[in-house]
Amino acid sequence: LGNRIMGECSRFSPDGRFVAAGAASPSVDIWDISKSELIHSFTTDFVLVSALAFSPKGDFLAVGGPKNPKAPAGKDELILFDFKKRQRIATISLACEPTHLIFSPDGRMIYGADSLSSIFVVDVDKRQVTKQWRGLDNKAKDIGVLGLSLSGDGKRLASGGRDSKVKVWEAETGKLIKSFDGHEQEVLAVALSPDGKLVASTSFDGWMWVREIDSGRTVERFDYGSNRPCSVTFAPDSQWVASGAKDGTIRLDRVADFQFLAP
Repeated sequence: LGNRIMGECSRFSPDGRFVAAGAASPSVDIWDISKSELIHSFTTDFVLVSALAFSPKGDFLAVGGPKNPKAPAGKDELILFDFKKRQRIATISLACEPTHLIFSPDGRMIYGADSLSSIFVVDVDKRQVTKQWRGLDNKAKDIGVLGLSLSGDGKRLASGGRDSKVKVWEAETGKLIKSFDGHEQEVLAVALSPDGKLVASTSFDGWMWVREIDSGRTVERFDYGSNRPCSVTFAPDSQWVASGAKDGTIRLDRVADFQFLAP
């Protein structure tokens, strides 16, 4: 597809056949990878698209963004599309526009973060928010939650943001399991290992940390210096962690090689 896909927000479909791309426009473009062509555009009522997520089976596409000032107050913050039928099936009201969206493994829930630093849970069947809590310690707003990740079993949720903390929550209840200090500046990205045992984080301070959640121990930390790490993710088997820096380099570490450090 080369550089023809223009989008700040992009997601692969679970089967790897399509890419959904959203940008500074109210539409989401769907690209067929094998044919290298645009096959559909979903239209929203947003000013732009700020968050995207496919359901695990690829039957639904959740889209979020800042509402158009002409839209009714409190509406059109999250739209659910039937991906196969190419039609809108629900509009779910949120407090404000979402910055992150993640489906639960069974596709019944959508976890998200918004620009008021809240974390929320949407029940897909009920088409409504069933739980919401604040993701930061301080009063920072304007996209305060910068990173969000869900464990492979859907039981744990990790967040990080402008308060420089990494937090791990019970996804179902919103109960705080662990809060980690260490970063000196805002957390840019977080990742839970699929087995839910480790949490990795990167920060504007140039450090990547990996921690064992239950014990609170630091598994590894690495200083990127001025070449700060902007992203982090685990392999599906939880045995590798990859982090990407602002200059485009990628660091790949094997978890088995990590030295467990003091908390």
